[in-house]
Amino acid sequence: MEKRLLQLDYNMEKNVYMGHKKYLSRHHPYRLQKKNFDGKQEHGNPPQPLSGEAIYFKLKEMIFSCEKKCGKNNRESGNDYWKRRSNFFELPYWKNLHVRHCLNVMHIEKNVCMNIVGTLLDIPGKSKDGMNSRLDLVEMNIRPELAPMVTELDALQEDIVMTLCNLEKYFPPSFFTIMVHLVVHLVREVKLCGPVYLRWMYPFERYMKVLKSFVRNRNRPERCIAEAQVCEEVVQFGSDFLYGLDPIGLGSLNSREDKQIDKPLSTRTYVHPDMQQLKQAHLHIL
Repeated sequence: MEKRLLQLDYNMEKNVYMGHKKYLSRHHPYRLQKKNFDGKQEHGNPPQPLSGEAIYFKLKEMIFSCEKKCGKNNRESGNDYWKRRSNFFELPYWKNLHVRHCLNVMHIEKNVCMNIVGTLLDIPGKSKDGMNSRLDLVEMNIRPELAPMVTELDALQEDIVMTLCNLEKYFPPSFFTIMVHLVVHLVREVKLCGPVYLRWMYPFERYMKVLKSFVRNRNRPERCIAEAQVCEEVVQFGSDFLYGLDPIGLGSLNSREDKQIDKPLSTRTYVHPDMQQLKQAHLHIL
């Protein structure tokens, strides 16, 4: 049985099994492609499964120092496949069976779907595409377009360190608080978590200003915020049933075109209501 297991350098807990091009037909075009696979052409034949007798005689000569989980000891002795000798081989007919263990279709289907969905949706803890996976591609020298952009980030890290060193030459020690020091760790966080704008606090700080404007009584700030939020929701809900009304902001483009408002907010405008509008306004105030 040909060795198909590959130990990754960065995902060290993962054992991967590649080289499925061997199972294709002899003249399949995928066999000659290198860039989209592991960088090699495939001209070999698929490995033949070992018979029960071959496995039995192979395990018969092996010495296992532990029971189920002894992977590290087995790898040191050159054994990457077998962790223990099955007790079923003590049965006289077991080594003559063509199928000794049935594949669990339910768990195979579940794991395949979980890997596909978790990677495509980038689900934390389920995705197989991370920084270590990209570094494994670099180590295997395949798919350079998926390699992490570490060169520009490393140059940025060096610029940050040089800037801080220049600041140390002219500023007193009291200048270098913990917030100034945290600048050194920004590049590392970008490498691990992605762009900064996906995590910064600017939108939350802006919304805190909106909530702060709701407070009219400092003794009851939570009540003021709750009442103002409910009022905005009611106005927003009611505006859905009124034509041409924009509850917040400058309004939509159509409403501005209907009113012929093409000046900034600071420009003074004059409104001349007719008699009917005056009567309606007077009745509304009363």
